[in-house]
Amino acid sequence: RSWSLPADLPIVAVVGSLSDEKRPGLAIAAVSALAGVHLVLAGDGPLRPDCEHLSDRLARGRVHFLGSVEDIISVYHCADVVLLTSHTEGMPGVLIEAGLCGVPVVSTDVGAVREIVLDGTSGFVVPADADAANVASRVAEVLTFDADQRQATRQLCIARFDTDGVVTAWSEYLTGKAQRIRD
Repeated sequence: RSWSLPADLPIVAVVGSLSDEKRPGLAIAAVSALAGVHLVLAGDGPLRPDCEHLSDRLARGRVHFLGSVEDIISVYHCADVVLLTSHTEGMPGVLIEAGLCGVPVVSTDVGAVREIVLDGTSGFVVPADADAANVASRVAEVLTFDADQRQATRQLCIARFDTDGVVTAWSEYLTGKAQRIRD
């Protein structure tokens, strides 16, 4: 409510810098193809003026620029889908955070995305060079996910990235390495 977002329409969120490598224009173009869907951009950067112009042209009134957000979890909690349209990434923490909040994602196939997103289960992975129509079709599919699929998204990320699981995995790995060194 504090961001004046519609309570009864789907919300797609982009969390990150409005910069070339993140390709926010692709996110705007994709969402513009989905009637009634709103886009939230949480972050700021050098492309903000270009993004504002593009959103006015393609999706007037449906793109919301939040700027830098201190409590990013609140963005995930208002989102139905998190969208990552980057052309380069490492291990995108945004996708892990979204998954831990039970929010499915649509992401380009860059970096370690496939280690986070189980394609078809916790969201969809599109080709790195996907166009707006391809991204929009996958977002539309994710918007049909039910509560069970959202819970599965959360459970998948908890299993893979929760601190207890990560500590256990590292401990087992290091113990195994130490044993092989001793042998």
